Amino acid sequence: MVSKHHAARLLPRLAGWVIDSTIPATLAGLALLLNATIENRMALAAFIAAIAFAQLGWELLLWWGYATRGAGVGFRVMHLRLVDAEDARPIGWGRYLLRQVVWTLLAIPVLPLLLMLVFLVADPARRGWHDLASGAVAVEASTSEPAAEDAPSPLFGQPRTSHDWQAHGTPELTDTRRSGRVHPSTRRGVTGLENPTVPTTRRQPAQWESAPEEAATRLRARGAPSAERLTTPQSGGRSGAEGWYIALDDGREFDVTGLIVLGRKPSQPPGCTDSVLITAGEGDYAVSKSHLTLGVDERGVWVKDNNSTNGTAVVNRHGEFEPCPKGAQVRLREGQLVAYGDRGLTLRRRPIALTTS
Repeated sequence: MVSKHHAARLLPRLAGWVIDSTIPATLAGLALLLNATIENRMALAAFIAAIAFAQLGWELLLWWGYATRGAGVGFRVMHLRLVDAEDARPIGWGRYLLRQVVWTLLAIPVLPLLLMLVFLVADPARRGWHDLASGAVAVEASTSEPAAEDAPSPLFGQPRTSHDWQAHGTPELTDTRRSGRVHPSTRRGVTGLENPTVPTTRRQPAQWESAPEEAATRLRARGAPSAERLTTPQSGGRSGAEGWYIALDDGREFDVTGLIVLGRKPSQPPGCTDSVLITAGEGDYAVSKSHLTLGVDERGVWVKDNNSTNGTAVVNRHGEFEPCPKGAQVRLREGQLVAYGDRGLTLRRRPIALTTS
């Protein structure tokens, strides 16, 4: 559920509505003017038909924008988005139509409209009855440049909702603010997720433009421990699948002994019934319902992004966040930070004395 912190303010919403209404109001005024000045009925009918087609085109443009991109012209100008209250995705054609029908029915009588405005002001998420009926919420959109895979169309973009790619000061990852785009986990300041293997003194150019296959290969080559390394005498001869656990940014810890699905409302993967389901936490709509999956085998631990809305990234050896290709398993190393949505976790391994009898 979208928190009050991310809900759009009323004045920008009003301004967006005024912008969307400017063209219809102008066309209506033009129709009245032509009706009063043109005496030829054939010419008047032709002009009225042209105005009606222009009005229909404008409404279809707004419908497409809000339904598929989360922003029509007005919301785009005001840097707002209309999204699903649960997963922050665009609400689709049918639900936007339902929202507009409810709004129209409420706007015709004066009293229900006034009551809804009072309710909208009192509601923490600023949701009117038309928003509740369609399961939508208006949120503040990020004004930063979206990632390459989310590049907007010229008119209607789909920027990440208030979770930009700029760091806001994590002590352990200070230099990442100058090395390129950074995953939104640094926005929260996940200071409890220390990563001793990540140096903060080297600066490397950001590598966000790499192809998914290259990114996955690079991450495995740099950080994936091989089976031989995990069964060396230094590891006590234990299997590469033993001793792993994750530490979430809220202090919780979970052993990694099989599949783990982590998200806002996680569910079992298709064909699986024994995965461990972990809820990310309250109030973070940037985390998808089943955001990522963690698994372990003889080579160690891997992470897979489950086609989430806001993505998953890992910190490489140079202190940079690198995105995980959607649906691909990316190998992790001990102490590595994983960011998902605007949350984070660290992969750790227990000392050998705690994993042997």
